[in-house]
Parts: sequence; structure tokens; C-alpha cells
Amino acid sequence: MEDNHVFENNLIVLIEKEKISKNQEKINQKNKVFIKEKELQNQRYQDSLKKYSSNNDSKRLKNNNDIEQRKLKLEEDELLASSSAAKKRIEAERLLNSNEYKNPVYSGSYKSKLAKEFPEGKTQTIREVKNDKGEVVETLTRVVVIKGNLGNEYTKTESKWGEMYLKNGKHITKNTFQLETTIRKD
Repeated sequence: MEDNHVFENNLIVLIEKEKISKNQEKINQKNKVFIKEKELQNQRYQDSLKKYSSNNDSKRLKNNNDIEQRKLKLEEDELLASSSAAKKRIEAERLLNSNEYKNPVYSGSYKSKLAKEFPEGKTQTIREVKNDKGEVVETLTRVVVIKGNLGNEYTKTESKWGEMYLKNGKHITKNTFQLETTIRKD
């Protein structure tokens, strides 16, 4: 009887081992599928990184090309400027576009500095600010007016929200802007 009992236990153990073996095979198959899915995800991620990287490289190349073209344009303008007044105007436009005059302190020395660096009369630059879609959302007009040895800087900002006028960093009216930036020939 005990032999029967041992035989039954051995049979049960064999059946359980067989079930465990089958479950282990299922687990191994699922692990293989999981690993393949992870490899595919990783490959897609790597592909998207390459695509993003190449897009950024092309944007950088385009920006570098734009910068080079601007430099060439400035060099061409400098070659064409033979008189000292034309050279001074080109330098004035370069200064207006540089960061040096983005947030100045409007003191008497600043006004004198303007007069030394810009030609007598009016120097104007217009810059358009575009959104991601390439649409113009803001137009900035900067005008430097030099009379004698003092200068004033005027800024006009136009956007879909309205217009703003500044003289040496302080708000002014549209009429004042128009009156003071129009050069009258007496």
C-alpha cells in the first residue's frame, strides 16, 4: 500500500514538473516577445533621434548660410560706400542692429554718443518679428535723429494689439513721433 502511495506521489510530482516546464516555456516565449518589442521601441526611438538630429543640422546649416549671406551683404555695402558719409551711414545701420543699442540708458552722454556714431539727420531701420508659421506679428521701427552734437532715439512698435511709440525709452504720442522723426527741409 505504501508503494502505491509513493508511486502516486511520484506521479503527481512528475505531472507538476511537466506543468512547470510548460509554464516556463510560455514565460520564455513571452519574454522573447517582450524583448523584441523593446528592441523595436528602441529602434524607433533611435530613428526619431536621427531624424530630429538631421532636421536640427539642416536648420543650423540654413541659419549659418543666412548669417554668411548677411556678412557678404555687409561687405558688399562697405565696398560700395566710397564717401565718408556713406560709410558712416552703413556703420550707423550696423550699430542700430547690434545688441549695443537694445537697452541703453538714455542720458546726455548716450545722446552725445549717438551724435558721434550716426550721421547728421535721420537713420531708420525696420525689423519684422515673425512667429513659428512665418507670419509677421510685430514690426519694429527704430529711428535715430541727429541734430548738431545730440541725438534722440525713437522706437515705433506695431503689432496686432496696437502701436507704441517711444523717444529715448519714454512713451510719446504718435503725433510727436511723426513730427520729430520727419526731417523738414528749410
